[in-house]
Amino acid sequence: MTLAPAALAGEVTMTSDCEVVMSGATVLNPGPGDQLVKLTLQPATAAKGATVQATIDLGQMPFNSPASITGAKSVTTLNLEMSGAKTGTLALVSAESTDNIVGGQPIDPKPFTVDFEVPADAAVGDLKLTPKSMVTDTNAVLGGSPVVTKTTCGYVPKTGDGVVATLAVTEPATPAGTVSVAETTVEAGATVTVSGENWKAALGKVQLCDASSACKDITGVTRTEADNKIAGTPTIPADTAGGKYKIKVAYADGVSALSNEFTVKAPSIELDPVEGPVDTEVKVTGKDFPAGKSVEVVGLKGDTATEDTATGTVKEDGTFTVDLTVKNKDTTKIKATADGKSAVANFKVTTTSPSPSPSPSTTPPVIKDPNGKPVQIKYSCLTADSPLPSAVGPFEATREITILLPSAGDPNEEVDVSASFKDDVVGDMPNIPIPNIMLKISPSLDVKVTDDAGGTGKITLNAASPPEFPLVAGQPMKAGPFTGKFKIPGGGLFSFFPGELRITTQAGGIPTPTHTVCTLKNDPAASATLKAEGARGQLPSTTGGSSSGAAASGDLAKTGSGGSTIGAFALVAGTTVLASVGVLLLITRRRRTVVGS
Repeated sequence: MTLAPAALAGEVTMTSDCEVVMSGATVLNPGPGDQLVKLTLQPATAAKGATVQATIDLGQMPFNSPASITGAKSVTTLNLEMSGAKTGTLALVSAESTDNIVGGQPIDPKPFTVDFEVPADAAVGDLKLTPKSMVTDTNAVLGGSPVVTKTTCGYVPKTGDGVVATLAVTEPATPAGTVSVAETTVEAGATVTVSGENWKAALGKVQLCDASSACKDITGVTRTEADNKIAGTPTIPADTAGGKYKIKVAYADGVSALSNEFTVKAPSIELDPVEGPVDTEVKVTGKDFPAGKSVEVVGLKGDTATEDTATGTVKEDGTFTVDLTVKNKDTTKIKATADGKSAVANFKVTTTSPSPSPSPSTTPPVIKDPNGKPVQIKYSCLTADSPLPSAVGPFEATREITILLPSAGDPNEEVDVSASFKDDVVGDMPNIPIPNIMLKISPSLDVKVTDDAGGTGKITLNAASPPEFPLVAGQPMKAGPFTGKFKIPGGGLFSFFPGELRITTQAGGIPTPTHTVCTLKNDPAASATLKAEGARGQLPSTTGGSSSGAAASGDLAKTGSGGSTIGAFALVAGTTVLASVGVLLLITRRRRTVVGS
């Protein structure tokens, strides 16, 4: 019985600091935390150019997922710094994998196994490997539209030098021979002509490798023992993407050599436009398709065909142009197929109606003989109950608000009270590249009430929003009016001051709402007064208001941080969506390999 070569297992605790970026904007910084990285190498000793199997367990991430999302497609790169026998970066890159996220649970990446090649120019000796970073690119569908995000996690050793494993590098017992490919360009599904010399031992794997060194096994190359030559006509898999490739031939121990570079031509399509509302006519242009064949163009929702289709014929030069009308609002891609060969391109359905029409119930109450004046308020806001508290830091907001109610009334009379921000604008909707996200908000406003005898009380006004409305990047956010009732407790002069603002926000398919509380930083003047004749009474400690306001989009307002005017609704809603999407990026999968210097 032949024993497997000895393996080497190591582990190291790293401080992991992650950043999530969407369309160039940082949307999530969970903060640093400990992460235990484990690495097993099989074998522990390998020759230059040989193949080594690495098994990696990245350990539990230092935060939870705020949402459950299915079907997230990701590619992850784990970067290891090489030192000793070779310097540079060893990048372990996954193939695309589809995974599901469980909301409210710690993110615990699955262990994965990947092969990498010992650099052929490494010196004989110890090759030390230190985790430096992890980068994950994720494609998911949220709100019916594709979302692309990138997470980068930097690693710093908690103690020591951070070396997780050391590979002993030796000279190869039998150097690899030469490999050449006769063709310079070939179509996917066709064959290439391979030859080579000086192969002095039995062959192991023969692989097709792309420009990133991601390889897949192929067959059709053999060695002749009499002259140590190799030859064959392997088939390039029909599903191979267009690009630059090489053929890699290896011995059984993994020592290998690469051929010259050649180009694989594969069908591709371009869309014009690449986004638009429902009923957009898209010009689909294809190239490198089978000449003279019928082509079918369909819309896709994820990987499932929609009812939107169009047909055409491929010209003799392999090109075609077909117009497809996108009617399905959930379309995320467009696919063209001719004679079994296909190409896919992303399409984004945009929203044409950024704001809902307020319903009749949003009309503010008619207040008899109203009085009220605008006052400036400065808020300090904190998202205390966010699924990811670190996602929304404290911020400040300066707004103008007016409270309206009758100038006079009678004891025990219940009067209408209304409060509105200037132009009803609370801030901008978040600048996020996710169309078709539906937003739900539930805001309320406290109003402090005092009387001329020194008494103090409070009423609460509510602003009801439609069931949900589209979140459109950059559009102003409106809320109001805030309305409620005040029961006059007795005689006296009553003054009304704006107070605490509370917002509950829920966006997209995210099950967990976000709660933000904005407290006063200044002491605003009274916005309205009411006078009643009669015996004095007791002011209410808290009185609930009725829900009859609205939330919508409208005039422009600036959004920022650190004292600038800011929309609390906008910031919280946007960050909730992005935090939930960004956390998808931290799932690991099976990897492929790149070695760089």
